[in-house]
Amino acid sequence: MITYTSIGLKDYVDSSVSPEESIVLRYCKSFSPKIDIQLLKSVSIREGCRIVGPVDCCGVNIFVLDMASYMADGNFKSSVACTSIARCLEQGAKGLVTCSSGNTASAIARYSKNHQLKTYIFMPRISAYKFDFSLLKEGIHEVEILDKPEWEINAAAREFARSNSLPFVPSNEYQLEANSCRTLFVLEYMLENDTAFQWVSQAVSGGHGPAGFYKKLYSLMKEGLELDSVPGFIGVQQAGVCPMYNAWSNDRSHLAEEDINLHPDNILEPTLYSTRPENNYRYLHGIISDNGGAFYCIDQSDYQRLEEDILDIILELGIKPKIKKIGNQSAIMEKAGILNGMGILKAIEDRIIKPGENVLLTFTGTTENPDY
Repeated sequence: MITYTSIGLKDYVDSSVSPEESIVLRYCKSFSPKIDIQLLKSVSIREGCRIVGPVDCCGVNIFVLDMASYMADGNFKSSVACTSIARCLEQGAKGLVTCSSGNTASAIARYSKNHQLKTYIFMPRISAYKFDFSLLKEGIHEVEILDKPEWEINAAAREFARSNSLPFVPSNEYQLEANSCRTLFVLEYMLENDTAFQWVSQAVSGGHGPAGFYKKLYSLMKEGLELDSVPGFIGVQQAGVCPMYNAWSNDRSHLAEEDINLHPDNILEPTLYSTRPENNYRYLHGIISDNGGAFYCIDQSDYQRLEEDILDIILELGIKPKIKKIGNQSAIMEKAGILNGMGILKAIEDRIIKPGENVLLTFTGTTENPDY
């Protein structure tokens, strides 16, 4: 199932740090270029991860890669913020710029304030409710909330960074680096539990999470890691913003203009808002072509049909989506992990995922933190 020739997995593992504490610190020895570990430790807050399950669903074993409950911000962006801020400090940055739908902004603000690193935050009004405004109390950071589509806000933020000679974070490299940590965690789990995953799944926006996972996996395979098979990938998007699904369903290995909706409406999850994830789509298209899988799109009718089923599974595994009051109503803070689970249920219905197989549902947030 999983064997090693020239590679020693333990060479990349700091066994003094548990994965529930920080997958960034546990696996940072695998980073290239190398990182100042003491600096990284000074930035780290909590970037924990766990795998729970399985739950049986029509004969399929659903495991959850919980990248939320043990993270400082209750979602996987804590790991991205940790590596990003450490890299910025290595380079002597005096400030930085980020553009975010809310989760990344909160994480970057939390991790940078401990080092008095001023952050200029650009975000859309539609998802500003996700941001933790308590992080502004110390007066270190500045936030600009705009009533504009994602691509315009992103362009404004990048221009601000360029004109002020500040790094724009997280860069593509920092995101892939942070998300490579999950690869080593999953491999350790497989080895220790004698368990193979035939499938991994994630709700994607820019696609850095699964791209980071597979790129690190293939890098380790070049070093001597041997697997019986590489897990297939199930990508999930929402109907309002689904360029990858559109391109996949039209049998394209690249994004075309007709795949992109620059002015989405009636969306289910504002976090999943990237309109032009071209490079990661090309890469993930290749992964699916080589190893199997598909992209799924979840619309309002899918959500209403499948919500109770996937919430039952998630809650059974002890994962509690965070609830927030918005006006007079209570709403799930983030639906990315739930949408991902719905994509898995549809793949099971379509018999892409078959009885007896193991699928790893990547739950990225946002959750209530359990007792540590």
